[in-house]
Amino acid sequence: MGVLNNLLEDSKSISQTFVYILYNNTNLLTLEDQKEALKNPCWSFWFAKVNIPGSDFKALQAKACE
Repeated sequence: MGVLNNLLEDSKSISQTFVYILYNNTNLLTLEDQKEALKNPCWSFWFAKVNIPGSDFKALQAKACE
């Protein structure tokens, strides 16, 4: 049961990860999350679609087009 308890404990932090927020609740994204979005073309695309004021749209667009 130790492994199961560890998995259950770890699963509590899933909802706090960038990818989970990006795909499930974009209302929680902030401008600080842009740095994480720029690591992946798909994430950059979806982050740009949220259109957070002050985000670097050109950088997001360039990464999304890779």
